[in-house]
Amino acid sequence: MSTITKRFPFALCGIQLEAFVTDNHRVFICFNDLCRALGLNPDRQRKLLRQQGVYSDYLFFMNLDSPYKDSVRKRNKLCMDLHVFPYWVLYADTKSLKEEIRKPLLALQRDMIEVTGGLALADMMAPELKEKYPVASQRKYWS
Repeated sequence: MSTITKRFPFALCGIQLEAFVTDNHRVFICFNDLCRALGLNPDRQRKLLRQQGVYSDYLFFMNLDSPYKDSVRKRNKLCMDLHVFPYWVLYADTKSLKEEIRKPLLALQRDMIEVTGGLALADMMAPELKEKYPVASQRKYWS
């Protein structure tokens, strides 16, 4: 079992989250915390991810600190490798989100489509099309 060697806070669309680095250099986030912060049902999202076979390879359980009454205890929590996070974001259902979360998440989804599409098609595109479909965006989501 991997051991957490580092924790660091980060913000996504204005929402504060925490990422973890393990001794085997995997970076992950607690999936339930992510879903709750975005206002999504973690059980529904987990079920959707497990239906897509490849995502299951990037979900795993880790023993994480969890607030309990006036102390902290270890709990086995479902985590998501950050490698799969961008793909999950593309499929996140934004209809039920609060407006202040929905707008930046929709913008992030649009950028991710442009970036991944640009990367996938870069070698096939004519030079004049590459300018129209940039690979990187100027928008800032991470802090």
